[in-house]
Amino acid sequence: MLLKIAGATVLAAGAGLASMDYVVVDVKPDREGPRLIVPIPLLAAEAAVQFIPPERLRVDVGKDAERFLPVAREVMGELRAMPDTDIVTVEDGDTTVRVGKRSDRLEVRVHDGGRDQVDVDVPIECLEKVLESLSSGHVDVGSILSALHKADGKLVDVHDGDQHVSVWVW
Repeated sequence: MLLKIAGATVLAAGAGLASMDYVVVDVKPDREGPRLIVPIPLLAAEAAVQFIPPERLRVDVGKDAERFLPVAREVMGELRAMPDTDIVTVEDGDTTVRVGKRSDRLEVRVHDGGRDQVDVDVPIECLEKVLESLSSGHVDVGSILSALHKADGKLVDVHDGDQHVSVWVW
């Protein structure tokens, strides 16, 4: 009987870990060197944040930024409602920056014409949660971590010629 209880406990713990959200940082060198993959359980990060004094986790937004929060909220609402599209493209020599909306994500693409590029895909719902946390007049790290539960897939992808770094929620 004890063996059955132990087996059920192990299965339940495994199922809990498998269903947990993870932020995964993946660093791959383009040349020789070790690949580094760091999975961070989002719940563990949220728990760790609880041990940091609240004043260390808050960054004041400032009065100038607070004035624009209503406009930013309105932009997020319009962004959510609009069809998939490129919003703005800026070209300067070999460098191109494109901001667009695809599905429920805001995409930012920066390509310099060489081997360097940065791709950022942020769920609009995460951006809305961050804006909601800013309404208190400061950036709240705990709220941002909680917003990551709404993310799924790759958030950041950076190629700099020497390495490739990806951050995604799984």
